Amino acid sequence: MNTPDFSDRTYTAEVLAINKNSEVALKAILRQSQDPTIDFHVEESSGRKIKIHHAYISSEVRFGRSTRIVNIEGKKQVEIPRRQTYRGKEMFLYDVLIAESGKHFALAVPFHELAETFFVQVDRALVGNGVKYEKIDIRKLVKRLGIEGATEIPDKDPENIISLCATRCHLAYNYADGRVENLKQIQMTGANIGQSAEYKSLIASIVKPNAYPDFEVTPIVLGVALCVNGVKKSSATTDQHGNFKLWIAPGLRRLTRLFDLLKAIEKIEEVASTTSNVPILLSKTIRNAGG
Repeated sequence: MNTPDFSDRTYTAEVLAINKNSEVALKAILRQSQDPTIDFHVEESSGRKIKIHHAYISSEVRFGRSTRIVNIEGKKQVEIPRRQTYRGKEMFLYDVLIAESGKHFALAVPFHELAETFFVQVDRALVGNGVKYEKIDIRKLVKRLGIEGATEIPDKDPENIISLCATRCHLAYNYADGRVENLKQIQMTGANIGQSAEYKSLIASIVKPNAYPDFEVTPIVLGVALCVNGVKKSSATTDQHGNFKLWIAPGLRRLTRLFDLLKAIEKIEEVASTTSNVPILLSKTIRNAGG
C-alpha cells in the first residue's frame, strides 16, 4: 500500500454515482491523471468491495507554500510536491485518490483549489455516463439529529449501536423583519457539539421552527461522525451541494469509510439525494472547513 505524498491533512472530496458502465467511467477518470495504481482492495464483512486507486494530477500552479522531504517506502527521499518537465514547462504533481465501491466513486485531492479545476475536468470526461453527485440536505439532517445533535441508526445486527453526531457547524442567521444584528454567522467544532448548551440554543429554531417565526438559522457547513458501539469510525464535513472535506492519513481507511458514513445517513428519510450539478462550482463556504 502506497502512502500519498500529502497525508495527515484535510482533502476535498466528492462522491459520484454512475448510472451506466462503472468500468468505463473509471477509465475516463483515470485518463485525467497519470501513473495510476491500485493501493489496496478492501472486502468488508458486509460483502462490499472497495478499491483505492492512487494517481497524480499535474499542474502548472503550485499549491501550498512549503516544500518538504518525505521518505518513500523507508528508502528513497522525495521532495514534495514532486516536479516534472512537460513540453519545457515545470509541472507540480499532486495526489488524487479514487475509492471505488460498486457504481459509486469517491474522489479526493489535497487542496480545495485543485479540486475546483480537477473535479470539473472529470465531470466533462464523464459526460454520457449518467453521473450524479451525492449530497445531503444538511438542514434536514440537523433537524433529525435534534437538540442533542445525535441520533441512533438502525442496524441489521441488533448488538451494534450505530450513531451519528454533529462535530462541526457553520450557521448563518436571518431575521424576518430585515433587522441587522451583530451576530450574522457562527462556527463551532468539537467531538460532539450537540452536548454543548451553545449548540442547543443555536439550532433551536431549526428543530422547532414554529417557536421562532421571526428568526431563521441556516446551516451552511455541517460535520458529522459515525460511531459504532461508541467508537468513532468515520467523519466528514459537507455542505448543501455535495462537497466533502475529510482527513486523510496513511492507510487511507478514512476515505473508504466515507461510504459507511453516507450509507448510515441514507437510512434517515429524505436527507440524502443526488444532483447533476458539479458540487465544487456551487459553494466556496466549505473551502476552509476541516474534515
